[in-house]
Amino acid sequence: MTELHRYDPRTWVETMWAGMYHIHPQSMSEESWDDLMSALNWITEDLGFEWDTEPDSPTNGELVRR
Repeated sequence: MTELHRYDPRTWVETMWAGMYHIHPQSMSEESWDDLMSALNWITEDLGFEWDTEPDSPTNGELVRR
């Protein structure tokens, strides 16, 4: 997991996403899971980040500033 830093919002978002992988989707209703994923995606976008999905990018799969 990314080391969390107070003044580095990228580490906040990475920490939240990493934590989500420890919660099984079936531990809550489908609607609650969808709401949780939507909220986390909105937070990620509003903080100006996105996941790099470019296949040839050196930061592929990482959280990057838009």
